[in-house]
Amino acid sequence: MRFMYRQTQEIPFEKWLQELELERKTDEEEARLGHPLPRRYRYYSGAEHSQTRVHERVYDDFEAFGKMFEAWADDETCQKIEVERHNFYNWEREELLYVDDPVDVEALKRELTEQGKKISAVYLD
Repeated sequence: MRFMYRQTQEIPFEKWLQELELERKTDEEEARLGHPLPRRYRYYSGAEHSQTRVHERVYDDFEAFGKMFEAWADDETCQKIEVERHNFYNWEREELLYVDDPVDVEALKRELTEQGKKISAVYLD
């Protein structure tokens, strides 16, 4: 099952140009390692504000994510970028989200039904 890795960060206004350059370098290195390139957004409304940056990458499965994460962690250039990127945000939140692909609705229904049976069994025991 595909899933999304989402990073949400608050970037100080005065560091935006540096952040954009860092994103360019990060994209080059991630492409070299085979990572899917992220889609990026800024908040328009809500509790956050336009200094909040969202990066979303979709992976085919957890195994693919794990291998790519390890490749990133083992790469000297990528680790330098990792240290550098911590200088460009005030806070960061990371999330893993399942992707409910519309082409696989029946598989999702089966999974939810099976989970419902397991939950019911726990409460009935």
